[in-house]
Amino acid sequence: MAMTDEDRARKEGITQDGVTKIDYMASILFFWVKGYVEVDNRVIKVQRQNTIAHIIPAGEDKQVFRLDNVQGSSQHTSYKLFNFIVGALIAFFGVESLGSNAVLGIVLAVFGVIFFLNGIVTELVINGNGSNYFVGVTLFDKQKVIDINQKIQEALIYGQDAHDNNRVMANANMNSQAMIDAIRDQNNHSTEAQEDAQKQRTTFCSQCGAKIDGQAKFCPSCGAPRG
Repeated sequence: MAMTDEDRARKEGITQDGVTKIDYMASILFFWVKGYVEVDNRVIKVQRQNTIAHIIPAGEDKQVFRLDNVQGSSQHTSYKLFNFIVGALIAFFGVESLGSNAVLGIVLAVFGVIFFLNGIVTELVINGNGSNYFVGVTLFDKQKVIDINQKIQEALIYGQDAHDNNRVMANANMNSQAMIDAIRDQNNHSTEAQEDAQKQRTTFCSQCGAKIDGQAKFCPSCGAPRG
């Protein structure tokens, strides 16, 4: 059956419409049990597959992290000594059993190798809401974790840049408003000064007592020259 573009995008972690999503295996033995991590410029969505000894599925949990509550992310590879020891022992007994029971020996050997390989875990660490959230994947999906971690960090940088730009715009608007208020106050003071000067220039006619405003040279009532 041919793989659709959507299936390929989910498998390879391709970005579509600003959203990057990966599917991952939490266990090699139960490879069909999948979790996912999805990130855009607002949130990180996680469906984590919990396991026992990193091999037996033990339920799932879902989390949504707002990017403005996420302080950072990282990825690292850890090695589980328990899986290495138990896996090596099972594989050894499987090989030893080949002579007496080939089928049982092969099953034990294969199971032991799988148990051993599940001890190599790549973890995505999301630092959000004051605590670390771990998503463990098999060694086969390591590159997916590296890619999604990079996308998360890019989204965090984008969000921080947007926040800084909004703050700069807000400060610029405040400064512009302050300048407008200062100009308005200056105009008001200038108008008041002109009115005061006008009042100071107002006189009264020495002949008839009528008021003479501004720069008028003659009385508007009797026509006498301004004294």
